[in-house]
Amino acid sequence: MQKASIFMALGLCMILFASCKKKDSGSVDNPITPEQILSYLPVYPASYWKYVTGTDTTVSKTSDTYMDFMGLNLTTLDGWPIKQYDHWYSYGMYDFGWTPVLSETVGATWHLLLGDARTNPYTQVTRVMQKTVDAHGDSVIIQRYFVYHANPPLYNSAYTWQIYKKNVGLVLECKVDTSNNDTIYKKVLIEYHINH
Repeated sequence: MQKASIFMALGLCMILFASCKKKDSGSVDNPITPEQILSYLPVYPASYWKYVTGTDTTVSKTSDTYMDFMGLNLTTLDGWPIKQYDHWYSYGMYDFGWTPVLSETVGATWHLLLGDARTNPYTQVTRVMQKTVDAHGDSVIIQRYFVYHANPPLYNSAYTWQIYKKNVGLVLECKVDTSNNDTIYKKVLIEYHINH
């Protein structure tokens, strides 16, 4: 009798386990499809980039998982939501929305008005200077500078150049005072992990 009840219990357990459905390992709790990640800004979840800046080391990293941001399934890079080559940009009290980080189109230029338009208006200007495709790795070079809206406009002499490598991301950022060619800041990639 005891053997029969053990077999009945085992049979009942097998029926219960058979009726359970295994969750598809590829499914995501959020039904929104992740945004396409582009090759010069490969911000896959749980990725990081380690840089040296003078004597300091800094790490940029993505969120560990995709996150829902305004109905889009995205990762964040250092806390900023990233959608392909754009990031959600806020400055002080102002939300500017989706703003380009980079573009693959040489000559592409975008302007971002910063500060208060009535008291301290200035614009960050970003331009794609060059795109190279070669055996050393495809790259895009970005130039960034500021224009102060005075009459006539004043151009800040500090220019920033960024180099993005395909399937790696940002590999170099250098800020130079063009009035005397002094390097103000230099950030060089020393280690990275793309979780793809």
